[in-house]
Amino acid sequence: MKRMIMTWFVLAVAVGFAGESDTSAPPKAIVTKVDVVEPHPTVVISDAEQFAKLLFFFPDLSKEKETDLAGGWEGKYQIVFQFRGRPEVKVTTSSDDTLWSSGKGDKPLKKGLSAFLDPMFKKK
Repeated sequence: MKRMIMTWFVLAVAVGFAGESDTSAPPKAIVTKVDVVEPHPTVVISDAEQFAKLLFFFPDLSKEKETDLAGGWEGKYQIVFQFRGRPEVKVTTSSDDTLWSSGKGDKPLKKGLSAFLDPMFKKK
């Protein structure tokens, strides 16, 4: 029951991101795995439930807050979140799956992102 409530909450957050100005294109995320040799593999997440699950790993994404923390880490994924009626947001995650940044400082990444994304790249 708790998992279902969390899923619905995350879906509500995704819908909140979408805004009401443009309902023609669903939100999507373009995920590129950058810790491998080029060409970097890419997957597109356009399913609303999968998109909402992806948002869960980035709790501060909706906030425009900056942090003073910034480290020199190598990236694992580059993700472009495309929302309806809002500018896209580009983020990079650290190779150890602990941090993410959109260029405004490092923020903590919720655990499990690689376990969520890696199977999508294996399907390709």
